[in-house]
Amino acid sequence: MVALSRPEQPSGSIVQLTFSDHLDTLRYNGYLIIRTDDSLDSSDHEYSVIILKNDRIVWRLEESVSQRQNNIAGLIPLLGNRSQQLFVEQFSGGAHCCWSVWLLDLRDSIHVLYCGADYPELGGEPDLVDFDNDGSREIAQEITLFHYFDMISYAGSPHPTAFFKYSEKADKFVLANRSFSQLPLKDADKRISELKQLSAAVNRSRNSDATEDLKSTMLALVLDYVYSGQGDKGWALFDRYYVLTDKVAFKTKVQDALEKSRVYRELYRRGGGN
Repeated sequence: MVALSRPEQPSGSIVQLTFSDHLDTLRYNGYLIIRTDDSLDSSDHEYSVIILKNDRIVWRLEESVSQRQNNIAGLIPLLGNRSQQLFVEQFSGGAHCCWSVWLLDLRDSIHVLYCGADYPELGGEPDLVDFDNDGSREIAQEITLFHYFDMISYAGSPHPTAFFKYSEKADKFVLANRSFSQLPLKDADKRISELKQLSAAVNRSRNSDATEDLKSTMLALVLDYVYSGQGDKGWALFDRYYVLTDKVAFKTKVQDALEKSRVYRELYRRGGGN
């Protein structure tokens, strides 16, 4: 994920009450939230989360993980009012991926505010931050679709971000990348300058290190423009400064991958994504 410029946040954790090493249940507004172990064999755990009301299961996390600490739930004041929302996070346990996230409003009935699984390309650890200082927190989560893309190392892989903001009209968190484009593009001028230097270095020497640096730097910048709703600018930079011999094939490969991204499709469907 691009390093984000966050406004000052209150000291201490925003989570008011959460599962811990010694706590597997939470109670809020008549609901009982339980971290369960559905395994039949004590050596092969299957931890998940269920929610009960009036002794009936009203919500269940269908996925399970083998590590107890990889199922997290907590109560968080997300929307700037006195109520709290339930944050459920599950980590698959991979080296760099993946986190699945749900945000639930525990009203008279459970209302899903956000389900990261609706966007299969999301997998980074989520940030819950009030980026625009309006009193409500937004969700930022890394798009993992381009990890190791075209044999680029993980260290060189791009980490674009999807932003979601609560919409009163929709009564849920909706994609809002256009509204927060200043965050991933805050250093765009500096990155373009670096891109020019790399392009010139490749033209001079065709050095393999410079070639890989150009590919990874170019892809990261193009994707930040694309996922900010400014794809034309990103591709214009690509056309000008990507001087490798696979220019046409690489561009096609990136565009094909983008078509598999729900965030991308939603952004460019009639100017979506706020």
